[in-house]
Amino acid sequence: MDDIEFRKNWEYFPIEIKGIFDYNNKILISTTRSTESGYNVIMPFYCYNLENKGPLPILVDRGWVPKIWMKKYDEENEENFNKIESIKGILYKGDKNNKFSKENDLENKKFFTTRPDELAKYFELSNQEISSKFIIKEIIREEDKKIYPEKVTINDIMFTQITPKKHQDYAYFWMFVSILNFSTNIYIWLL
Repeated sequence: MDDIEFRKNWEYFPIEIKGIFDYNNKILISTTRSTESGYNVIMPFYCYNLENKGPLPILVDRGWVPKIWMKKYDEENEENFNKIESIKGILYKGDKNNKFSKENDLENKKFFTTRPDELAKYFELSNQEISSKFIIKEIIREEDKKIYPEKVTINDIMFTQITPKKHQDYAYFWMFVSILNFSTNIYIWLL
């Protein structure tokens, strides 16, 4: 189906599936949250069979982890190798391209945007025709939220919130620019 039909009928559609994560393969998408550097962790999740082949993978966004937590995150996942897990998530088409998007560098393994077509190609998944179309963004209930990985909740998806600190940062920035503009105008008028 085309992008418009997918976004209209399937994007943010809730699903629950069982399968096995490939903890040996992951992509770390560089992102920042509240001025802290970290990564969105993307992994293949083997969960379905097709035409007597399988299990086949889909891509899952496990959530955000700060850089300093990555070693602990990897250690915690060692106990889950080859374990059948159940996840809840939403279908997500991936990040949209715009003029501010930083391009992924597949050769040097540096990722900045979530684009399923590039990620499926990087993983060399056998079912790229399907796995390159969407990502499952793992969600969690507000009351089940744990520290890391920081998964999205339904409230996060439904309500985009700008924190009070972000509002304050914007106010300081525009106050600084206004004072600089005013000072520059005064200086030019007095010359």
